[in-house]
Amino acid sequence: MKIKRIITAIFFLIIVLFSLSFAILNASPVAIHYYLGTTETPLSLLLVYAFGLGILLTLCVTALSLFQLKIENRSLKKMLEKNNALQAASSVTMMKP
Repeated sequence: MKIKRIITAIFFLIIVLFSLSFAILNASPVAIHYYLGTTETPLSLLLVYAFGLGILLTLCVTALSLFQLKIENRSLKKMLEKNNALQAASSVTMMKP
């Protein structure tokens, strides 16, 4: 278990170092034109914002899909319980002479 933590820490460190070198290489400012104005921000920061927004949108869509699946699962469980109850009741009536 300790080796797994060490490997995870090394992997995380490599990602951090790669991200820092990427940020240093792409530190030049980029103009962003909004509908109401313009601002300048470093390219690396802009890419981090875009990546974060993509993660946030993905999480929202996944949560919505998961919520719909939970609702469907709940209704299917209720149907299964009704069918089991009907099946148990019909098997009891068939056994009576």
